[in-house]
Amino acid sequence: MSPTRSGLDITPQPGLRFLGVHEFQPQIDALLKTLEKNIVPEDVNLGGAYEASAVRTVLLHLARRLTSPPPVRRNIRHNIKVSLNVANGFSGVMEKTDIGLNFGGDASKIWQVEDISTSGVIASCPHPEWMGW
Repeated sequence: MSPTRSGLDITPQPGLRFLGVHEFQPQIDALLKTLEKNIVPEDVNLGGAYEASAVRTVLLHLARRLTSPPPVRRNIRHNIKVSLNVANGFSGVMEKTDIGLNFGGDASKIWQVEDISTSGVIASCPHPEWMGW
């Protein structure tokens, strides 16, 4: 079994969008030429005022990423269903050990691992605010 891309089983729905940049390449090139003149066109709405050099740097980065082939997984992904008992911070880990230190109540959370490979896992974190994100 070879490595697979996530999203092979995508179900079309109203909010789903796919982006193809080849038709926008002439517009990207024209914008880059304008930015080289140190001008950010007024019709480019970035939600704020930015220097042309900064906008050009970002546009060049995006253009490279959008025109190069997407990365391919090197390792096979396996679908699994495993629960992890996750502790937040050093004190949370110490509470889970049997050395007798108890800094408070059990504040660990259960995460569900959905996918695994040699390079990592995909896990669902039901309450990301718990991690301080």
